[in-house]
Formats: sequence, structure tokens, C-alpha cells
Amino acid sequence: MEKDVVIIGAGLTGLTVALLLKNRGLSVAILEKSNRVGGQIQTFHENGFVFESGPNTG
Repeated sequence: MEKDVVIIGAGLTGLTVALLLKNRGLSVAILEKSNRVGGQIQTFHENGFVFESGPNTG
């Protein structure tokens, strides 16, 4: 399976770049070490509430 571009990481940036490249007609493969996409962005449920977390810059 030959691809024009290989992207390392399925975080927000990797997924965004993959979409932009695909829209420009390139074939893209994304490699992710985790069992889920999203990078630092996560959704979790606790005590009936839904929480969203993301990267920290501080």
C-alpha cells in the first residue's frame, strides 16, 4: 500500500493535516501508537457527567 504522505500521530494536528492533504488529492496514512485518536483531547464520563479535557500550556 503506497501513500503520498505518512503522518505520525492522530492528534488534532495530524488529523487536520491529513484532511487538508486528502482534499488536495494526496493519499495519506496516519500512524498512531495509542488505541484511540485525538492526542491530548479526551472525553470521559464520571458520576453521570461528561468531561472534556485537552492540552495544558501552563
